[in-house]
Amino acid sequence: MIRKRITVSEKDNRKKVRNCLILAGVIAAACFFAVFMSNRGGHAASLLRGNNSETETLSYDTTSASYRYQHEFVHTLWNYESLRQLYFHDYSTAIPGLENTCFSASSSDQMVPQGICVAGDYMLISAYDKSGTEKSVLYVLSNEDPANRELLTTIVLPDKNHVGGIAFDGSSLWVAKSSSRRLSEIFYEQVEAAVLSNQSVYELEEYDGGFNCGVTASFVSYQDGRLRVGTSHSIVSRQGTLTVFRRAEDGNYAAANRRTGAKDTAWIRQFTMTIPDHAQGIAFFSEDGKDYLLLSTSHGRNKSSYYYLYEETISDEKAVLSPAAKIEMPPMAEEMVSDGAYTYCLFESAATCYSMGEGLRCEYPVDRICALINQLLVGSI
Repeated sequence: MIRKRITVSEKDNRKKVRNCLILAGVIAAACFFAVFMSNRGGHAASLLRGNNSETETLSYDTTSASYRYQHEFVHTLWNYESLRQLYFHDYSTAIPGLENTCFSASSSDQMVPQGICVAGDYMLISAYDKSGTEKSVLYVLSNEDPANRELLTTIVLPDKNHVGGIAFDGSSLWVAKSSSRRLSEIFYEQVEAAVLSNQSVYELEEYDGGFNCGVTASFVSYQDGRLRVGTSHSIVSRQGTLTVFRRAEDGNYAAANRRTGAKDTAWIRQFTMTIPDHAQGIAFFSEDGKDYLLLSTSHGRNKSSYYYLYEETISDEKAVLSPAAKIEMPPMAEEMVSDGAYTYCLFESAATCYSMGEGLRCEYPVDRICALINQLLVGSI
């Protein structure tokens, strides 16, 4: 038998062919994954080229405003089917300030997003500095065209309080201050002045008002003349609470002052009710003639968050929440707000302190304001 001697060059050629085949297989698998995700909904295949996806050269005198974790977010969609089915990419926007937030004479890469609201033509995001070095901020985004939101300015708040949720009552913004058990007020005109200043950073010297709400103000929401202040957790009851305030009529300020301990407040405390433990935010919307309350809960960077959907009826004495659905979501859900046919949801998992480093890093960072389709939320019932 004659054995053919294989030369070194032939061995190299065979190795090259084998490597090419392996590479082709990897590319084919990646393409299959992209097509599969596209067909499954959620616009996952378009995430690498969508709104706010351009790679920016980060500068310490510029507040970041692009997606931070594109590929990681696809991984998050892959592992959370509920988010994948509800998510509407076209109206979802990168959370500003995650990589860098510019202040007048400094910057921070430690900002943690907390609250969200829609006020007039703007969408606002609140954030605090995890390191405690810088003051808390409000990022002001345009909202007239949800598919093309832009960061207009950053309002630097007067203090370093752990700001929680924010809400808009038609004339004022209300900022939840968990550290001081207080709601602080900012007139809408202040937001407009910040935008019209054409400054990238706008220093707010003082709040326009506020009142002591008597509870730990983890988040706040406004609906139909009522401010609802949420407390995430009680060590005693191991439940969250929702305290409802109603705007006082003329002549009733004295009663409001006695109940809240504040001066010249126009808000009267009505009642407090229990809600699920570790609540982070609520939003309201109507669909098919029914009123719904959507509530987010979160506990830890490696545990799933949950959204609770309720049908709600409310009076001056109580609110009745009828459970409709429970939806699993990625970890570290925060506040939310409904606007039109969509509910916009915020997560804190893409903040530097939670998304970088070893050990306690969140595996599923969400670096964007996620637009969820209300019809599909109701369809989950």
